[in-house]
Amino acid sequence: MKGNEPNIYFASLCEVRMGLQTVTTPENLRWLNFSARKKFFQFFYSPRGDKMSLPIGYVVWAEVCRENVERLLHTGILPYYPFEWNEGKICLVLDVAFVDGLTSWNRRALKQFLASKACFAFKKGSKTRVYKRKFGQFRKLTMDTNYKFKSGS
Repeated sequence: MKGNEPNIYFASLCEVRMGLQTVTTPENLRWLNFSARKKFFQFFYSPRGDKMSLPIGYVVWAEVCRENVERLLHTGILPYYPFEWNEGKICLVLDVAFVDGLTSWNRRALKQFLASKACFAFKKGSKTRVYKRKFGQFRKLTMDTNYKFKSGS
């Protein structure tokens, strides 16, 4: 069964995405595939806690190095190759999907997921946002393309 796990994860991620009835690009499929293979995804279930039911949402990410985030900031290019999915400690959120939209429960579940990360980044439209935890709080590092990470970030 272990050899089939990535395929089962990928199929489950695709099933949630199909529930959205939205366009799924080849890039979306690549993110889902690589995230399933690296186990960089989390399913969200009904607030009733019934984990025997189908997931109602997911988040997929890559664990990238700061060079990948800088490339994203300066060029807008997201990780493309499988090896880029596991190069660093920065959680680059690639896709978030909830079948029933972003309800208050879904928003809380997503915030709980992000709170478990020391540093995370995401791209929204043409802007990239990077947040790092400092003293228990997240601080926005940058939203422009002139930012350079300091050593040790």
